[in-house]
Amino acid sequence: MKNNIQINSPLGDGGYRQYPAISNSDLTEFRDFIFGIKRFKPVNAFGSAFHEVLLEPKAPHIFPESVDKDQILHLSNKVRENKFCKWALQFSRKEQGFLFDDVQTNLPCKAKIDMVLSQNLIVDFKTTSQRSEAAFLKSCLEYEYDRQAAFYLDAVSTSRRSLSEAEGRKIMKFIFVGVQKKAPYDLYIFDTSKDAAFIEQGRKKYKALLRRWKEMGGVPNAFVPSTWNIELLNQAA
Repeated sequence: MKNNIQINSPLGDGGYRQYPAISNSDLTEFRDFIFGIKRFKPVNAFGSAFHEVLLEPKAPHIFPESVDKDQILHLSNKVRENKFCKWALQFSRKEQGFLFDDVQTNLPCKAKIDMVLSQNLIVDFKTTSQRSEAAFLKSCLEYEYDRQAAFYLDAVSTSRRSLSEAEGRKIMKFIFVGVQKKAPYDLYIFDTSKDAAFIEQGRKKYKALLRRWKEMGGVPNAFVPSTWNIELLNQAA
């Protein structure tokens, strides 16, 4: 696989998920596989619809019956009323995909990121049912958002380093924006750069999973995620 290339990943395009490279979601599936955990994985229709409306407001949207359209539109408007979010939405590149090889294991990896700004900033939106900022921050660890943040930061940094060593050395920041799904519809803005342990812990998690994947035979011998298109493996070789 070519190292450190940026790919177009439009919303609703299944090609990204099918591409035979390891995403953060694939790491979750692999983790459950090696520990023998069987989970029912419901489709997050609400979160997907919210992201589509927020990141692609001019695109036509088809809302599933299970999703409250008015609630989605209200939440997206609340986000746009926030000065930081309004700025980030205006100047960021949306749903940008990255393909890269992990430095330690040489395994092919991929990441699709909500928003990337040229000022070395990544922004990711999470809808949440938490009733306080403290509860949202706790949920970030419970859902292993620390691993996601570290994985995405390294994806962008690796890509930029391939273009310019100076660019690769620039410090990237990752900000989560928690969007409360019910009144009062608060926003919880979590700048992970203020918590070095959060990122380092997440990096240890994803690196450990990649090492285990490599030890078990790499790609595709160790494990094939449910979303991959096996026919693309030979093309990616």
